Amino acid sequence: MKWLNRWFSFSWKKLVLVAALVPLMWYCQQTDFPRVKSFIKDALQFLNDPAEVDTSFVTVNINGKVDTFTRPFTLETFTSVIDKIRSYKPKHIILCFSQKEFRGEEIKKGFFKYIEDKKEIYLQADYVNPEDNLARNPVFENFARFVIISSSTDTNQGARDRKPRRLLLSYDKEGPADEYLELKNLGYNPKELNYFKFGFKLWETDQIYFKSYKAGAFGSYDAQDLLNNIIDGSNFTEKTILLGSFDEFSFSGLPSVFNFSDKISGDNFKTFYFPHVDNLANILNTYTTGNYIKTPKNFNDLLITFIILSILICIKIPSKTKLFISLSIIPLFLILATLTYVFSSFFLDFSRSIVLIFFLQYLGIPIIMFSMFKEQETKKLQEIGDARIDALLTVSEKVAHDIRSPLSAINLVMHKVKFDDPEYKEIFDSAVQRIDETATKILTRYRTKTGSENEAVEQIDLAEIISSITKEKKILNTKVEFEFVINSESTTAMGLKLDLERILSNILDNSIFALQSILEPRIFISIDSHNDMIRVGITDNGTGIPEQVLKLLGTARITTKADTNQGNGIGILHAKRVIERLNGRFEISSAEHVGTTIKISLPKA
Repeated sequence: MKWLNRWFSFSWKKLVLVAALVPLMWYCQQTDFPRVKSFIKDALQFLNDPAEVDTSFVTVNINGKVDTFTRPFTLETFTSVIDKIRSYKPKHIILCFSQKEFRGEEIKKGFFKYIEDKKEIYLQADYVNPEDNLARNPVFENFARFVIISSSTDTNQGARDRKPRRLLLSYDKEGPADEYLELKNLGYNPKELNYFKFGFKLWETDQIYFKSYKAGAFGSYDAQDLLNNIIDGSNFTEKTILLGSFDEFSFSGLPSVFNFSDKISGDNFKTFYFPHVDNLANILNTYTTGNYIKTPKNFNDLLITFIILSILICIKIPSKTKLFISLSIIPLFLILATLTYVFSSFFLDFSRSIVLIFFLQYLGIPIIMFSMFKEQETKKLQEIGDARIDALLTVSEKVAHDIRSPLSAINLVMHKVKFDDPEYKEIFDSAVQRIDETATKILTRYRTKTGSENEAVEQIDLAEIISSITKEKKILNTKVEFEFVINSESTTAMGLKLDLERILSNILDNSIFALQSILEPRIFISIDSHNDMIRVGITDNGTGIPEQVLKLLGTARITTKADTNQGNGIGILHAKRVIERLNGRFEISSAEHVGTTIKISLPKA
């Protein structure tokens, strides 16, 4: 669990945020967002590789907007282009027109009479609106050669949805259409309908999204260039020609991404529209190659998003980094969808997640910004506290340097003085040695410019250190009862000997100070073994620490001895930082008029 505590932090506020994601996910799960989904798929269409295109399909576009043709088209417009194509002996000619191209019954009858005996010519009816459907026109109702390639019989769309969906293979509500049978009759071998397994519901029809091939991938020509002999006629021999007018069919009834892409690339048909007949060639190519947009089964974008957001809430990283990640999730999803689509032909639908993240950014970003300001304030306060500590340590360095000379004199005298009690001599030696070691270490630390973070951790005997310090405190505080109990087979831990001596000595001094007004002052010290840690407990029955002070201990410089000028508030703060740097734990609990307990846990040696 150490790595979990190292990288993640949990609180009731964070758990509430994670729990709040659940109803939002449920809402997105129940709601479809076709606009976002359409945008993603529409954008991906332009990335397709035309390698699998069946080039036996060729399109010719009669562009009334740029060419010399005018609309509505005349009978001569149709017949002149068809005659030119027939002269190259194609396999079939499929005429892709709506009734709006024919204004007047005489033109319709004349056109029907023209195509009736030409067995290679087929009509294609692909409009959902009855008034546009050539198959329902009385003039053509008995015409035998209709090839219905793409349509849905559902005519209940709203005003915005009257146009057929671009690049959409539809099976109507009465069952699958017969496109694949009609293609077989034309001499092609399309994929069977059960090959297209990845459908979904839209407008009460089962539909599959086509992959769109790049413009001109299957051979796309303008009728004007054809009539002017600019095009090599061998491109049409023994091929199926789709001839139609230049209508644009956008995926969402709005200008397509193709329009924008064509403007950037300049690769267009003299206008900024994607020809309808090219869309039909895409459909035929998809039938024969089976290359279409597949949706992976069991892919749950919301579950992935929930995991990412939950980790982002609980992970221990700066708020600035969280802000950057939260703003990057939507672009990363779009990049992932694009890479998956390009390299595997699968479509990852992140439409629900993108809507969810857009909504959360309105709420989450202010929260993250607030956390950033709070972190900056805390960091500034910590820097001020660290500066004060550095100033104190600088003073300590000077003091350490100044006491080296008198300390040498004390050492010299100590060897000539006779002590009545040998224990006093032992305590005196120990105290002088600790002073010398402290002075030496402070001087070494500053001269080498290495902080305590770089000091080598060593094996230390906690029982030995506590016994030595306790002896010294007993002599100086004869009224205090000291009790030392060892409840562990091993008392050896990993730490820094000198720092721990100072920390334990300072804790005992604090306890002794709190016992000054107590009638029966007592300090209880224990060593216990807990899992992979050695724990030292120090408990006194002193005056205790006020609750408002206890909350701040270990987080800021604070002292309960301010009135006596005996404390500077650095002891507990320094102790907590040192112990935590040694991968240990520093815990303090207290109650006024009851006493205080401090527990120090260090890794076992």
